[in-house]
Amino acid sequence: MEAAIKLAITFTKYNEPEQEVNALASKLKQLYPDATLLQFDDKTQRLKLPQHGGQWTLRFLTAFIATDCDVLIKIDPDTEARRAATKIPNADLFGNLVAGQVLGGAMGFSRAGAQKIVESGVLTDAKYQGQAFTYARYTGKNLRPGEPSWDKLLISCQDKILADVVTRLNLKTAQWDEISVWAEWWAKPGSGDYAFVHPKVK
Repeated sequence: MEAAIKLAITFTKYNEPEQEVNALASKLKQLYPDATLLQFDDKTQRLKLPQHGGQWTLRFLTAFIATDCDVLIKIDPDTEARRAATKIPNADLFGNLVAGQVLGGAMGFSRAGAQKIVESGVLTDAKYQGQAFTYARYTGKNLRPGEPSWDKLLISCQDKILADVVTRLNLKTAQWDEISVWAEWWAKPGSGDYAFVHPKVK
């Protein structure tokens, strides 16, 4: 990665085991010693519930632009950090592009892209509280092996919300080839030399 880039990394936990969360944070600090780490606990204020729409994403983007960092990497708590990323795409939003969405297991935002989103105010739009932007993450086919069924409530799908925001704001997106992110937990990740893999292979 270019030395001039100041990096921030964020993830939001909910009910993940504390040991796994701490291990991820330690790995990130090892791989990115100069990065700013932004951690959030959705149990404190559960913004993933549908009535909050896009505010879950707004929370970490607002925290990011309050830093002096140039790029934000957003990952999930069950994302595996394997090595330091070295190639940051030149785009507002970048990651694994699938069917018009940037998959949220590992994605990145430029500072300019994050500012456009936050300053537009679109993430507070009531439309993102609608059922079209929700899914049952912790039940049925979305429940991964060994994962407890935490609740049966619908939660907001931030990937879908961001896809809509990209269209509304005409944001520039790019494929990030340093990651292996799958929409389905049962898909087998690639065997390449990836910086991030989601979900983590157990």
